[in-house]
Amino acid sequence: MRYCLWVVIFLWLFLLVPLLAADCKYFTFTTSDEVKLFAEFKSGPKPSCQRLIIVAPGFAQHHATRSMQALTSGLTSTADVLIIDFRGTGESYGYYWFGAKEHLDLEPVLNWARPQYSDITLLGFSLGAYSSLRACVEFPGLADRLLLVSCPTQVEDIILSGAAFLNPLAVAFRQTSFQIKPEDDIFFRWGPILAAKPSGAELAGNIQIPCHFLVGGQDTLVYESLSKKVYNAVKVSKSWLKIVNGVHAEQIFLQDPDFFTIWVRANMDL
Repeated sequence: MRYCLWVVIFLWLFLLVPLLAADCKYFTFTTSDEVKLFAEFKSGPKPSCQRLIIVAPGFAQHHATRSMQALTSGLTSTADVLIIDFRGTGESYGYYWFGAKEHLDLEPVLNWARPQYSDITLLGFSLGAYSSLRACVEFPGLADRLLLVSCPTQVEDIILSGAAFLNPLAVAFRQTSFQIKPEDDIFFRWGPILAAKPSGAELAGNIQIPCHFLVGGQDTLVYESLSKKVYNAVKVSKSWLKIVNGVHAEQIFLQDPDFFTIWVRANMDL
């Protein structure tokens, strides 16, 4: 009996575990301003449907946070998934510029993906949504659609609205149940917060691909009004969905992963 138990443990450790991890790969990219970036790739449904979701995390998020690990694993039921560590976060080099340079981080990823996939979705959260919007304006033709969750106009407007200062207090008293416990990593390498950058509302008027917006009615960091300014400026196909009890960015996924996945899939199928 004891012998059989050890055989089972051996098979799990040396056969099954490597097979489970085989669909996860790691890549490095270099930006046009010579910053080395890290990315994690997870395979989607088999056989490959030639669909890729590129995830652009928000502030204090990267590929290894519990929030993003749950998100990317959940999305593999829909497509291949690649998540980038923006400069200054996770295992990438450099400093985080709060939207002034992060669009450059998406350029090499999109250039890598375009020849390999017939359908590319760029899914951005909060400041990652802003950078995704900017990347698609400045590097057109590389993505097929934008999914923007809690998209701000720019970080300066978050600060001017007072949300950046009030949010920690609001979070402390918020009665929100998450299906998955969230995780932030605020101790990354911060760069200039107020470096020059265009407003998301200015950028949105030049976007050429469908844009789908998701906001939370209880978002105390990026107020709905900021996302609405970006949405109103989009001239091409677009959609707007407000989750009344939804909070901020990736936390909307953590509240209801199944609903979030359905929203992503539905907009990819339009």
